[in-house]
Amino acid sequence: MLTLYHNDMSLCAQKVRVGLAEKGLPWEDKHLVLRAAEHQQPWYLKLNRRAVVPTLLHDGHVVTESNVILEYLEDAFPQPRLRPNDPYEKMRLWIKQLDEDVQGCLRGDPQFRDRFSSSISRARRARKSNA
Repeated sequence: MLTLYHNDMSLCAQKVRVGLAEKGLPWEDKHLVLRAAEHQQPWYLKLNRRAVVPTLLHDGHVVTESNVILEYLEDAFPQPRLRPNDPYEKMRLWIKQLDEDVQGCLRGDPQFRDRFSSSISRARRARKSNA
């Protein structure tokens, strides 16, 4: 079983959720409320000493950092394949796009805010329907 500690507002966590969805992998949802400092609790610091999201648990392994998690998922679950033979296609392209969108958010890009807000709403609806 895959367990993902994440927050809806984290783009890094969003990348991992997209990767899980693209691979069709079921996962246990562990949503952390960052405003309540759940990521600063001693139990979470044992999982992720940097106190950031996302963190993935799988078969006793703790994997942190979104891009590392995506590479891990590709190695642990090779089908469907997201890692391209061409080093700049599919997985790497959408990772790069999401990373660049963070800069759009920091610059106050209204198009980014609209796309990000709609993805947050979808994630919240999905979590509520799974509850």
